[in-house]
Order: sequence, then structure tokens, then C-alpha cells
Amino acid sequence: MKIFISYSHKDDSLFQELVDGLAGLRFLIPPPLVWHDKLIPLASEWDEEIRAALHAADLVLLLVSRDFMKSQYIWEKEMTPALARHEAGQCKVLPIILRHTAAWEQSPFGKLQAAFRGKPVSGSPNKRDKAWKEIIEGVIALAEQKTTAAVSIPPAPQHHLPIPRNRLFTGRDDDLKWIADTLASGRPAALLHGMGGVGKTQTAAEYAHRHADSYKVAWWVAAQTGAEADAGYGALAEVLKLPGYDPRNNEQTRQAVLGWMARESGWLVVLDNAESPKDLAPWLPATAKGHLLITSRNGNWANRAAVHDLDVWSISQAADFLLERSGDNDRAAAEKLGAALGCLPLACETAAAYVAETGGSLARYAELLAKQPVKLLDFLPQDTIYARSLPQVIHLATEAVERESSLAAEILRALAWLAPDNIPRWLLDP
Repeated sequence: MKIFISYSHKDDSLFQELVDGLAGLRFLIPPPLVWHDKLIPLASEWDEEIRAALHAADLVLLLVSRDFMKSQYIWEKEMTPALARHEAGQCKVLPIILRHTAAWEQSPFGKLQAAFRGKPVSGSPNKRDKAWKEIIEGVIALAEQKTTAAVSIPPAPQHHLPIPRNRLFTGRDDDLKWIADTLASGRPAALLHGMGGVGKTQTAAEYAHRHADSYKVAWWVAAQTGAEADAGYGALAEVLKLPGYDPRNNEQTRQAVLGWMARESGWLVVLDNAESPKDLAPWLPATAKGHLLITSRNGNWANRAAVHDLDVWSISQAADFLLERSGDNDRAAAEKLGAALGCLPLACETAAAYVAETGGSLARYAELLAKQPVKLLDFLPQDTIYARSLPQVIHLATEAVERESSLAAEILRALAWLAPDNIPRWLLDP
């Protein structure tokens, strides 16, 4: 059993009395593990340490006082997530009233039966000894119960992979091996990073399809927005029949899924097209026994995932794809066109699909591309596995840059008029 203590540092003396009293629980079999913020190692990210410990806890003790009630951090980062997990059946929350605190009964945890019958612990030493004795006995009773409902993964595999397997998937053997090795190493997550159209989604989908039989649950979640991530987690919670799943309460459902991720193994969850670790933080498990695969145009994930940069194809790989997809057999034209397209997988898909649908040739497409690049690259055939054309991808990426920095967007627009050769830095000086 894991016990998390939430308290205000201004109540340190009473907090320490509780910790001393809980020391006797080490004689239980198995002994409970008591956690509080004074156990955070030096140089650790304390916010993440607290979040991880809270999500792993079976019992959360709230040491209630006026200072506890005034703390915004405790309210948002500790008490609210703890109550959500309590409602989801993932842990127990036990309020302990340290000092007389007005209107605590009207608080979100006021409906819970508090220790020592809701009376304050503070007072004379004799009174405190009596209070702590009753409180410790209550904690021991809870420790001897099964406080967390075990959620068993259904025996039938649950696979939700809406991105169809690409029969023309080309190359990426080293990238796929990196994903497999990283996830097998015990890292919390593997992240594919790269520009739009480079093939992040397709590579993640290929890995998921190849290894689906190795997982009891393989689940794809569109994660560009919070609403999409909530929808994906809601569908997962519904299929697994997780305790706490409520289609009307996204936060409670999210906590149910995160708790499941922390308890169960044998799963793969793909979070596709995530914006940033900050934006996706509420959907990331603090601890995970399964595998998490993320795709993103943002490479700043080093604190949350192992990051792998996905590059464009080689000219040979681009040519192989163009020939196979278009039905043309002119390799020289394929290599020339691949180079003109920057060997970008999405651009190659667009070109080859256009040739296949119109019955033209790769050489003729290259001639047309030089005259009408935007029109040709905006072509998206009905049988493509891509959701957006290259101009649409570029437009979305530009909008994302604009949201972050209007100056950066202006610089990109200026650079777009320059040739793809090395640019002297003095050209950008004011």
C-alpha cells in the first residue's frame, strides 16, 4: 500500500507527529510505503515527483488546516487530482483535521468521513496522543483492505488502429528498430519528431500494425487538441470498462485511464500529432507499465520522452516509392523528381498518386511541377492514406509558428523567397 501525505509546510510540527506515528506501520506485512515531499531527491523536478507519487498512491491523507485550505498549489495539484482518483475508485482519500478550520465540511472533500470523527488533532499533548492513536488505527485498517480495485485487461485483444496499414510503406527499418529498442528499454515514452509530411504518423502506424499482436491493447489517439485526446481516452475507457469512466466528465475519465496505465502492462498507446509536452501534460501518465509512442513536430520533449528525429527519404528510397506508387518504370525520372521534391514522403505520395490517376509519367509531372507547383502539390487522391495535402500541412505548420511568435513567422516568409542554398547571416541583420 502506498500512502501520500498532502500538507502545508506551515503545519510541519503536526505533520512530523503523524510521520512518526506511521513509522510503526513498517511491521505490517507487506509494510505500507509512506510518501511526502520531504522525500524528493536533490536535483529532481519536484512538481513531477509529486505528480508521480500522487498517481501511484492507494491512500491520500489530507492534513487540513487554514493554511492547507489557502494553498492554491495543494488545491490544484494535490487535492483535486486525489479526489478525482477517489471518485474513479483508484484510491482512498482520508481528511485529517489538524486545526479548527471553518467550513471545511463545505469543501469538495467535506462529504468524506474524516479521521478522529472530524475533530481537530491540535490541543494538549494528551489529546493529540489520543487523536493520533485513533488515526493510526484507522490507517492500519485501511492498509489491511484492498483499497484499489484491480482492473483486468479483457482477454480478447483490444486494437484500435484507424490509420490503415500502408502496403507501400518504404524504408524506415532503422527508425522502426529505434522505436522497438526504446520501448523495450523501459523508457517512459518514445517520440518521433520531424517536419510535416516527413512520415511520422505513417511510421508510428507501421510500428503499431507490425507489433499489434504483441499487445493486449493497441490504441490510437489523435492528440493535436485536448478535445481529441479526451475523445480517444474516453473511447479507451469505455471499451476497457474502467471504473470511473464517465462520458460527461473528461477529467474523471482521464484519471481512470492514467491510473490504468500505471497499473497494467501489455498495452501500446499512440498519441499522434501532439503539439508540445506542456499542452499534452494532462494526458501523459506519471508512471506507465506499458508503451507510449508519440509523434510531434515539436522536438522539445527530452524531459518526457526519448526523442528520435525522422529524416526525409534517401533519393533511392524516394525513387523506389515513386516507381511503385505511380506504375511508371523510368528510374532516372523518378530519382530526378524525388530530388526536386526534397525526398519528402508526402510530396512523393502526391506526385505518384497524380501520375497513377491521370495516366501520365513522372517525367511529365516534373515538367508540370516546375510551372504549377502549388496546384499539383495540392492534389489529394481518394485512395491516399494521408489526411492532408502538402500545402495544407505547410499552412497548419505556419499557423502554429504564428501562434508562438509572429516575428518567427515573418522571418520564415522572408526566407521562403530565397534559394535553398546557404544563406549569409548578414542578410538577416537589421
